Amino acid sequence: MNIYDTLTRAFGPKAAKSPTVPALEKLLADTEKAVDAARARLNGLEGQRADMIFAGEEARLAHRSAIGTARDDLMDAETALIAVRDRLETARLEAAEKGKREAYARAQAAQRAAADAVLADYTPAREALLRLQRLVAEADELVASVNRDLPAGAEPLEREAEALVRDIPGTAETIVATGVVKRWIGEGGAPVDEAKVHTRDGRTGHITAETGFGTHALPVHLATCERRMVRPWRAPVYGARLADLDIPPLRPDAPPAVEEIEDFTIVPQAVAAE
Repeated sequence: MNIYDTLTRAFGPKAAKSPTVPALEKLLADTEKAVDAARARLNGLEGQRADMIFAGEEARLAHRSAIGTARDDLMDAETALIAVRDRLETARLEAAEKGKREAYARAQAAQRAAADAVLADYTPAREALLRLQRLVAEADELVASVNRDLPAGAEPLEREAEALVRDIPGTAETIVATGVVKRWIGEGGAPVDEAKVHTRDGRTGHITAETGFGTHALPVHLATCERRMVRPWRAPVYGARLADLDIPPLRPDAPPAVEEIEDFTIVPQAVAAE
């Protein structure tokens, strides 16, 4: 099927629907190939013009007619290319606009759904939170009262009820493993990297250190050490508190009523008529 049959099927009166952007992109590529082919045919015929001078009048005229036809074919193909490009650009703009409309509709629906959910769920959720605030406040007040006058031998209660479920307690420094190992020790009793030790007898040796005055050999010795694996102290983490929450009502208080103000403006046309 040549390019013009394809164009007729895509845009002609019997076309079922407008081509999609991908279909138009393929059609554009096919039309560009048709333009290249038409230009190549015309260039080939033009290249034969000198030879046709000596081919006889009938052949020369036939060649001229072929050149004219090829030139018209190239013009038609270039015109088709412009038309397809224009339609592709229009289709892209329409597709982008359609995408915007769909996104707008989705956003509008999501906004309405969120507003409906707030209307339906916020007031009961607020009442539940306010109830919890009151419950926690009453419990904390009771605990504070009891802690001020404890029964004999009783430990003070946790000051806040929420601390029992919200806070992550801290941990003290803990030794998790111990053992006895051999380590190379330098001056001052600090362990050194075994890979850097130079030794002959396996008991004493040295490491090479760079200083501002050059390279120096620092003595080291092999010692028996107690090895400990220590889990460091960790601070507690305190959760938020219900008392810190500001839980406003669904709607604010109604604005104060305002009185209407009477105002007058002179109409120039009416003044002129008077």
